[in-house]
Amino acid sequence: MKKENRLRIILLLSLIMLGITSCSKEHTETPFELDGKYTHLLENCDNSNNPEINCIEFVEFNESGAVIGLIGGGDIGFHTTYYSNRSKVVLEQSPGLNYDITFMIIDATTLQRIEDGEIWIKDK
Repeated sequence: MKKENRLRIILLLSLIMLGITSCSKEHTETPFELDGKYTHLLENCDNSNNPEINCIEFVEFNESGAVIGLIGGGDIGFHTTYYSNRSKVVLEQSPGLNYDITFMIIDATTLQRIEDGEIWIKDK
């Protein structure tokens, strides 16, 4: 009887350890360095009458989890934080950014914005 109880306890502890070690974190590292500046050229953008209109959008990631960006052709950028996993990069909403920006990771130099399908390329 004692041997059966000991086996049950060992089996239970083994299952618990297996469950703990097989869990993955929600925010895991990307398989490459995300750090750097990614840009997107706005289609049909003409800023010849107003040089404050930007025809290039950008987001610039750093290793500390911060990002600065300029979206939508305006002249006011934003600062916020981000997290990423193997397939997505999510920018956190903040006082300077009050809408969703999420990118699907295509490869080490290409992101695709999920909200509109735009392709963003990493600067060299």
